[in-house]
Amino acid sequence: MSNPLLDMLGARRILPSAALIAMALAPSPAGGAEAADVIVSDNFYMPQTLTVQEGSTVLWEQQGDLPHNVTADDNSWSSHPACSPFAPGTCMADGDTYSRTFPEPGTFGYYCTLHGTPGSGMAGTVRVVEPGFVFPTEVLDLRTTRNGGTLRVLGAASFGGVASLEVGTDPTGDGAMGLPAVFGLDLTKASIGQPDPRTGNLSFMIDTADLPPTGGISELAEYFWDFGLRKDDQTEFFAITGQHTDAVNGTRVPSFYLQACDGEGCSEPSDNPVDAVMDGESNRITVTVPRALLDQLSSMDLAGTEVVRGNNFFDGAAARLIAGGSEPGPDFDRVPITGTYPFAERELHVGIASAGGTPAFDTPAVVADDGSFEASLDVSGLAPGAYDVSVKACFGTNCATRSVSVTL
Repeated sequence: MSNPLLDMLGARRILPSAALIAMALAPSPAGGAEAADVIVSDNFYMPQTLTVQEGSTVLWEQQGDLPHNVTADDNSWSSHPACSPFAPGTCMADGDTYSRTFPEPGTFGYYCTLHGTPGSGMAGTVRVVEPGFVFPTEVLDLRTTRNGGTLRVLGAASFGGVASLEVGTDPTGDGAMGLPAVFGLDLTKASIGQPDPRTGNLSFMIDTADLPPTGGISELAEYFWDFGLRKDDQTEFFAITGQHTDAVNGTRVPSFYLQACDGEGCSEPSDNPVDAVMDGESNRITVTVPRALLDQLSSMDLAGTEVVRGNNFFDGAAARLIAGGSEPGPDFDRVPITGTYPFAERELHVGIASAGGTPAFDTPAVVADDGSFEASLDVSGLAPGAYDVSVKACFGTNCATRSVSVTL
């Protein structure tokens, strides 16, 4: 019986490690177009603060009616250095873009020279962090307005990421095809991560004992990852397949695909390519599966699901010699999944309590894509006095709270 996971794979581009994570931290492109990380509008940047990994390239796109530019606080770089209110043609016009790469960690302020000054007015910040940094969730703004017996709660939150979780290990030196196994055949660890609170993309990581330099000669291995998404008493199964393949320019690049699976096999992988990085320096393979693609392939509401081991041959991650057989056998090295990983969601709840009391966060808020939120509290039955209105914002276990005092 043939293994549906071992179908021929097509070509797919490679993203550098930092660019892959920057893509995860930014909104997903639509229709194949490159999505802007920061929107330039009248007269603000959205988001005002952007966090990316070092080495990332940030893309600004002008969508306002007025002329603008993007200039460093110290004037060391600018999208349009000659921009002037007397010559709007020298500034960013609607539809114009500007990009800049940030190779080192740090905090980099910028502003529009027409509508702001460093740190005020039309100003923004790019926060560049080291790989693996998990930035915190923050409640940036909280305010209330009252209309009769209803208290309207408004504000904004920045949702932080969730650290990756190790879900399986395997001894070094027991890989397929003898000891020591080289060129990616000896798997040592499997991890799952969800660093992106805005898109909900999942990252599947496989550590190996040895990988060739990134973009160099081919690994001798083909890689697989079986996993399931479980919610209540329902589980749906998926598979990731991939290897290095020859690109047109002669550089070898990762080619990975996602498949939906059932008891009779898996779907054709060629319709669902996903981005991957095979990093020879860290000996890690990272495959990023878009939340939008999982939503498309799954019949479940993915909110509240757990990532669990699959049932399609490998029970986790595996590698085999590309020239090996078509069925799992001694030429496969495996890392079974022994843990589960919660599929994190952005959540924000509000509550009210007497001043100094502990609120019950039992009222959900509506959260927009940019992190702004709104909720309504019924305060018609509360006695006059001082109260604390509190907000709790979470992405998975990464939570933050904030309170504001009100008098009813």
